[in-house]
Amino acid sequence: KCVDKELDKVRKKLSTKNALTGYEKKKCIWKLLYIHILGYKIDFGLNYSCDLITSLKYSEKMAGYIAMSILFKDNNADVEVMINSIKNDLFHKNAFSQSMALTLACNLDSPVLLDSFADPVFDIIDNFRERSPYILKKALVTLGKIFKVKKDFHDSKRLARSLIKMIEIQNFELLISISELLFSIINMYGTKGYEDVILKLLNETVPCFIEKQRNIPEDYIYY
Repeated sequence: KCVDKELDKVRKKLSTKNALTGYEKKKCIWKLLYIHILGYKIDFGLNYSCDLITSLKYSEKMAGYIAMSILFKDNNADVEVMINSIKNDLFHKNAFSQSMALTLACNLDSPVLLDSFADPVFDIIDNFRERSPYILKKALVTLGKIFKVKKDFHDSKRLARSLIKMIEIQNFELLISISELLFSIINMYGTKGYEDVILKLLNETVPCFIEKQRNIPEDYIYY
């Protein structure tokens, strides 16, 4: 009864002729998202989560991205309409906007979205010195997913060069992401072109981290 009552309220709110503010859209989307997580079917209002990702306000944009990553999981056809807006966030100077765009691409596993992200994600990894480890970590995960839908995009020479330089940053979270990406690449393409990366990772960097436990929280030593 409570769910039906709240759904009726949201339906009336979204069907009003008056333009809704970003706050009102966000409030409706959070309610729909919560009801969906409780196990109820939601078949209206999803387009408002798309509207929210174009907002300039962080809290509204975040609500839109979270809603899209969950509500569009089974049917991401509507994502294709939003590709340009999502790519704009990928090129944004704001790290939070970039992070949300990369997270959505990974969560949805949309071949169309991943394909459109291929070049900009590779550019992020190429020009990694300007980026935070947080963004690089997400970009590496996204690149691994891109290779699964766009195998001809693989360029071992270019990627190996960037990975070796990235290893030298000696950030343990990046090392975990690099290792995961390498494991995926080796399974798909073999080790050719990555010999130096693997040797540097295994012989120089990882042992040094394990011995000195450089800034590694205890929970991460296992990984």
